[in-house]
Amino acid sequence: MEQISSEDERVTVAEYINTNKKRQSQYEFTVAEAKAKEEEAKRQTLLAQIEQYDQVLTYLVWVIAAILINRHTTQVARAELVRTLCPEQYEGCPPLPDTWCMRLFGNLLLLYSLSYFYCLAYENNKANPSCRNQRASWAGLLVLTASFLSFVNLVTEPNKETVQEPED
Repeated sequence: MEQISSEDERVTVAEYINTNKKRQSQYEFTVAEAKAKEEEAKRQTLLAQIEQYDQVLTYLVWVIAAILINRHTTQVARAELVRTLCPEQYEGCPPLPDTWCMRLFGNLLLLYSLSYFYCLAYENNKANPSCRNQRASWAGLLVLTASFLSFVNLVTEPNKETVQEPED
């Protein structure tokens, strides 16, 4: 909104509406009404930003959950290697769990979260095209692509979780 003239506590405001045809509308407000509308617009913008930060925090929690799942599956894989190295120490121990489903779930969580962050970077670049926003958008795309390739590798490769003992 833009102030055009002011006399006797009255303000004429021009509002530009982006549609197929640009048109200009003029309204008359008192100064207090104009300030109230401006404050409400600022308030709505801040509420939208707060909602966006809440979503970012939610997706960050999902990323952390994916990291913890991957950490657990790595510990199980390490334990399998230790059991392969020293099989006599672990005779009679119950077998370790298969972690393929956990790895799949962790990768899906990560893919979903990273796709949200890429969309966020893309929208910021679209709204305000700058070199910084373009780099953020490309970085998000590259990280999302790497995560997708990891997911495809997990899904297409046969389950090699179980370590086979070498033949004598």
